[in-house]
Amino acid sequence: FGSSGLQTQGFSSFVIYLSKACAKSEGSEKASPWLRDCTFTDNRAAPPGADGYGGAVLCVGGSPRIDGCRFTGNVAARGGAVALFDVTDAILRANEFYGNTCNDSIDGYLGAAVYLSESVVLIDDAVLQANGGTGRGGAIAAETGELTLTGATLVDNRSQLAGGALFVGDADLVVVGALIDGNVCAAGDGGGLAAYDGNITLRNVRSSGNTASGLGGGLLVMGAAGGAVENCLIAGNAATIGAGVMISAGDGFAVRNNIISGNEGSGLLAAGGLMSDYNDVFGNTGGDYAGGDPGPHDIAADPLFVAPADGDYGLGVHSPCIDRGDPDPGCADLDGSRADIGPQGGPGAVMVAPVAVAGIAIEDLGGGTYVVSWTAGVEPDLDYYVVYRDTTDVFFPSAANAIASVEHPQASVQDTPPQPCYYLVAAVDTDGHCGGFSARVHSDGQVSAAPIIELPVALAVTSVVPNPFNPRTTIHYDVPRASLVGVRIFDLRGRLVRTLVHHRSEAGRYTALWDGTGSSGATVAAGVYFVQVSDGRTASTGKLVLAK
Repeated sequence: FGSSGLQTQGFSSFVIYLSKACAKSEGSEKASPWLRDCTFTDNRAAPPGADGYGGAVLCVGGSPRIDGCRFTGNVAARGGAVALFDVTDAILRANEFYGNTCNDSIDGYLGAAVYLSESVVLIDDAVLQANGGTGRGGAIAAETGELTLTGATLVDNRSQLAGGALFVGDADLVVVGALIDGNVCAAGDGGGLAAYDGNITLRNVRSSGNTASGLGGGLLVMGAAGGAVENCLIAGNAATIGAGVMISAGDGFAVRNNIISGNEGSGLLAAGGLMSDYNDVFGNTGGDYAGGDPGPHDIAADPLFVAPADGDYGLGVHSPCIDRGDPDPGCADLDGSRADIGPQGGPGAVMVAPVAVAGIAIEDLGGGTYVVSWTAGVEPDLDYYVVYRDTTDVFFPSAANAIASVEHPQASVQDTPPQPCYYLVAAVDTDGHCGGFSARVHSDGQVSAAPIIELPVALAVTSVVPNPFNPRTTIHYDVPRASLVGVRIFDLRGRLVRTLVHHRSEAGRYTALWDGTGSSGATVAAGVYFVQVSDGRTASTGKLVLAK
């Protein structure tokens, strides 16, 4: 069975009922009905006193395919536009769903646009917008089976009880490269997505501006047996608990390389034995974490998007998310560089930034002057290169250690550093997207891979050298996440002697010098003192001995 260019409007019962029998032909083992470039408008599958399924299309069994169709204003109890039962390898590609709805927004009404039951379905390149009037799944609801959703746009959909855009119950779900934006769950959980049980995987998904009255404004995942949330952007969502994302899953689940930022409430609530690490959790109004501790390599820093107001969430120059994801080679960006944090990093991303700079080298001109060079990129929209310099081999490229901007196609810079140092280079395109970092090169000519930056895992006083001391000593301490950090000296009676540091610090390893003087500037008496490093949540203390 096949149909192309069909148009229907205003039918009061099922428009099309497709089963294995209706499309089975001699020698075939399963049905493959195909609808292409059809339009379905204001059709209804809602007989009085009974449930209706698939306001425009109902398929039971077989392997249906629906391509390039438009569904508008269709109504049913389940699947306002399309309902699929017991289908295998179904494909819905490049379809549009606008303003479809269920009969009512109470429990038992599911999938205002699409409903799936015990089915294996791929939905690719779909637009689902302003669907609603349903209990669960403002756009799509799937119960049991497997749903793969790629390149989809789910915008301004609405449900009452769960899943403003997408509801999944006891089904396996894979979502890649989707936009989930502006959806609402009015009296329940999962403003963007609500998924219960099954294996749940989301990669390179942007979930933004979604709202739930209960749990999980952007994403809610409960009881997942396995899966991952990787390289996603979860921003600007709102909920009572877990405004950004709320996940409860076992140790087979990973939450990594995500940006969780600017949500109206807590950013991340992760429970169970899952692995959560290498995320940027920053600027969430109700706190970045709602229970639980940050991952050992999480950061809390402005991602420095290129133009978020215009929908460009690419990473701009000096972004702390560049090359800061999980160093596992399986997570690497498409150009082979270490994964970026966020939706434009990882192997499933559509790269918009220049590739990592290659061919870095250094030439000693004598007199302490060097020429750093690299291979010019070939992208047509390259604009300039940023050159970073630091004295330590493990450093965080930032505005503070950027020493030059070099206009493309020039691919070298001359520098006279004050002491031996390392250099890195990154490329920036005309829109402001910054690519991955080059290998590092030392002023002695040695070139090596950019080191894996491992952040401290806990706030700690790591050493005091020398100790005992007179007249001064250096305090070494670790800061695991961006925070307001204080370093203070106390005497044996707990009285404050001097504050050495009180300012916001990024994650990293630091030193503070104490010269044995108090707040007044006078030298204190010899004896035992304590140094305390605190960030408002935790504190670490070390012992100092000022010798005579």
